[in-house]
Amino acid sequence: MAIKSGLPFLPNEGIIFLDNCAFNRDDYIFTNIERKYHSPAYLKKEIVRLTSLKTQLSVMDNWCTIKEVIEEFIDGNRTFNYKIKSSNCIQREKALKNLLEQRKETLQILNQEHVIADNSIVNELEDIIKEITPQIEQKFNMREGKTNKKRTDIKLISLALAYARQDYSFIFSQDQALLKTFSDCARDLYLYPKTYVISDRFKTPIPTQSYNEVLRRVRENPNTHKTQPISQFHLS
Repeated sequence: MAIKSGLPFLPNEGIIFLDNCAFNRDDYIFTNIERKYHSPAYLKKEIVRLTSLKTQLSVMDNWCTIKEVIEEFIDGNRTFNYKIKSSNCIQREKALKNLLEQRKETLQILNQEHVIADNSIVNELEDIIKEITPQIEQKFNMREGKTNKKRTDIKLISLALAYARQDYSFIFSQDQALLKTFSDCARDLYLYPKTYVISDRFKTPIPTQSYNEVLRRVRENPNTHKTQPISQFHLS
């Protein structure tokens, strides 16, 4: 039986800003055993999902990321090489090699110059980012978000919110602190009409003004995504 990719719907309007963990399926979907041991079945689902995401991105032109995210992705590939060498299970090692191969092909797409965004993505964006970044960083820290020395998460949220001043802006991530910060700051900066979150735990993009309520429903019923797909996506 074919394995479904589990990917949420990706819109073809606005711009989708990709976080590094968008390339991994949200762990909450898997059972504790699959999460703990990264079984071959777990890895096979990861391969199917990443292959599907890579295929979709290769034919879409409304997505981007930042160089810090790509650097994190490359670091992840190095980790996979270590996992392959230390694996004591032939099936797991084979699955890891297949997944790493898909990641290398995905990296080729990520390394395209036109998908690497910076502060020049739209006019006057740099000034907007300087204005809103302190507020975003404060909110992110309040949410106990974990970022690195390069402040990757802060930069991604700032860029996505600054872009929302002009057009629809989506962040695709599995990091709940990041998505919560993006949602809260979209409210504080009056950017709700053009901001959406994308995550594996939802079938479609969720408007940031609905994020808290939708997330509460998912937490109360972790099987919501299996029994009652959440479909709130609409561009206002």
